[in-house]
Amino acid sequence: MGTNGQRRRVYFNEYNVLMEGTAYLPIVSGLLRAHAETFDLLKQSYEFMPFFFYRDIPQRILPHYDNPSVAAFSVSMWNEQLNLQIAEAVKRKFPDCLIVFGGPHVPHHPEEYFKEHSFVESNIESFNNFIDVEFGTPAASIKALAGKKSRTKIILSH
Repeated sequence: MGTNGQRRRVYFNEYNVLMEGTAYLPIVSGLLRAHAETFDLLKQSYEFMPFFFYRDIPQRILPHYDNPSVAAFSVSMWNEQLNLQIAEAVKRKFPDCLIVFGGPHVPHHPEEYFKEHSFVESNIESFNNFIDVEFGTPAASIKALAGKKSRTKIILSH
C-alpha cells in the first residue's frame, strides 16, 4: 500500500505494431498481470491499470496516467522512441514513479543506456520474467526496488 493507504498503481506499456488500424493485444503485459494477481498481497497492495498498447502520440497517452507507482515498458525496435518519450514524461510529472524497461531492444550492458536515459531506473533483461523478480513472492515486492536510489540491472538466471 502507498503511504496514503491506497493501492499503488502499476501501468504496463507494450505498444504494438499497427496493422490496418488494429494492434496486437499486449500478451506479455497480460501474462505478467495475471501471474501477479495470483498473490493475495499483490492484489491488495497494487492496482493494475488498463494496458497501454495502441501506438499513439504521447499527448494522447499521458493524460491517462494517474499517480503511478510503477511504469513498466516492453521495449522493441518499433516502439523504443515512443517508450522513451512516455517514460521521460511520466518521470518528470511523477518523480516517485519507478520506471522499468525490459524487452528485446534493451541493451544487455545498459550502463551507457542509463547515462543517456537517466529516467530509466531498472533494466530487466528478460521482460517475460519480470514478475519473478519484481512480484515473485510477497517478500520481493516492487517497494523494495522502488526504495533504491541507484539504477539497477537485474539479471535472471533461469
